[in-house]
Amino acid sequence: MIRDTRRPAIGDKFSSRHGQKGVCGTIVQQEDLPFSERGICPDLIMNPHGFPSRMTVGKMIELLGSKAGVSCGRFHYGSAFGEPSGHADTVDAICETFVKHGYSYNGKHFLYSGITGMPLQAYIFMWPIYYQKLKHMVLDKIHARGIGPRVTMTRKPTEGRSRNGGLRVGEMERDCLLAYGASMLIYERLMLSSDPFEVQTLRLPSEVTGSSLANSLWLKYKVRLRMGYDSTMSSTADDLSHGIDKQHLASPIKNLVDNYQLVPEFLKKCQLSDRTYAAPIYVTIRYTTGSHGQTVESTKKNVIIGRMPIMLRSSCCVLYGKDEDELARLGECPLDPGGYFVIKGTEKVILIQEQLSKNRIIIDTDEKGPHNGCLKAMGMESDQEVVKMIGRDPRLSALLLPSIEECADLKLYTQQQALEFLESDNMLNMPLYSTGPVEKGSQALSILRDIFLANVPVHQHNFRKQCIYVAVMMRRMMEAILNKDAMDDKDYVGNKRLELSGQLLSLLFEDLFKTLNDEARNTIDALLARPSRSSRLDISQYIVKDYITKGLEKTLSTGNWDVK
Repeated sequence: MIRDTRRPAIGDKFSSRHGQKGVCGTIVQQEDLPFSERGICPDLIMNPHGFPSRMTVGKMIELLGSKAGVSCGRFHYGSAFGEPSGHADTVDAICETFVKHGYSYNGKHFLYSGITGMPLQAYIFMWPIYYQKLKHMVLDKIHARGIGPRVTMTRKPTEGRSRNGGLRVGEMERDCLLAYGASMLIYERLMLSSDPFEVQTLRLPSEVTGSSLANSLWLKYKVRLRMGYDSTMSSTADDLSHGIDKQHLASPIKNLVDNYQLVPEFLKKCQLSDRTYAAPIYVTIRYTTGSHGQTVESTKKNVIIGRMPIMLRSSCCVLYGKDEDELARLGECPLDPGGYFVIKGTEKVILIQEQLSKNRIIIDTDEKGPHNGCLKAMGMESDQEVVKMIGRDPRLSALLLPSIEECADLKLYTQQQALEFLESDNMLNMPLYSTGPVEKGSQALSILRDIFLANVPVHQHNFRKQCIYVAVMMRRMMEAILNKDAMDDKDYVGNKRLELSGQLLSLLFEDLFKTLNDEARNTIDALLARPSRSSRLDISQYIVKDYITKGLEKTLSTGNWDVK
């Protein structure tokens, strides 16, 4: 059991002990509340229209009795069943108590506005009373819905907050809208939102005519498929190879029949029919068949292998480049900035993903010690050899000169002096595990051999390979400083390991496309292995057209980008 402490909020429900329930309409500061002549501010202001509707007479008796009890300091019996027996205090007796203690007969006050300080032009009864807060709080009941699931039979939104249902517009809500004269809102809520629907007349033409706008698909490189002849097959099988290339996207506006459904033209239709706003992906398949050195190559164009979701207002979207008048005529919102996808009627946005860390050199500047001292500690004592290894470029030499001068100031000329410097300056923060006497420089030497650049092996204290690796890092750091190779700079945007929506879609499509090709190749290999194959092979019949579509929809819906 978890206990949660909450403050009253607008929309929370309160009630007295007589069932006079109500909802909090507003919360104001104490200095803005009305106050009496004695400076008393009410904690709660009730709408008096609740009395004739709920007819809570017992609450009115409690109000009078509690105020009289506070005034005279004694209890009052306010039961509705006690007055005929003579045990209960009558209303007249309670009102006489008010007069004795300086109040008016009916117990009403003059209150002053907390904002203007002027008296309020009304008689107000202010009393102490017991109030209780109910468990019906707006934080638990708040619910809103835009576009969501609908019931198939009635075409109306589902019911219930747990099922992302719609808010009911009942009789009282309708009467309120009628009283305000909001005719267009009533027309939209009670008619346009659920009742109208479009009937699609489906015809299957023998040939589809009309050209479509083709846009190149953003791929890092062209994905090609080659399914060649397997030497383990029967010798009677013909040589066969297939190629799939020239991927391109068609425009979502197409008068095309696909899977016995008309392709939706605009975004709003996809939202209302719970479909994905996507464009078909076409490929060109090349056949190379033949035997005994005679081959025949044929091509099959415009084979659909799936659908690519289209971002709203992108260059592939049908709304791209349209002005406000055209958008209004098409029923689209001119103020919608786009940048999202519609997956099965729901709006989805692609967030930036962070790549995994790659094993590569990333340069960052530091001033903890001379780099040349590290090379001297690994046995490269000659400064000329260091300059020769890094490069004789005058600009590189100018950047290397401060490190050489710093080693000279620290009197680091030999390997032993550099090792002792590394130990004395605490540059190698490693514990000393030996309990006996240790020779100076041995700890730094063991760290450089076993821990520093552990991926570069050291044989018999020969640090030549590690020196070359450190020299390469120094050169690339200098080139990054000179802006000759920004990819090695830590602050370069290419090293931030962030992938945007276009890159993620490209990588995901490549993975799905390769998997589709592998499955098609395995199917073709199994068919070619049959000795009784007589009919001509058509690879387009064995392409799973919804594999790429379902993979893209699942990733955009869940946000799990498992790209390789």
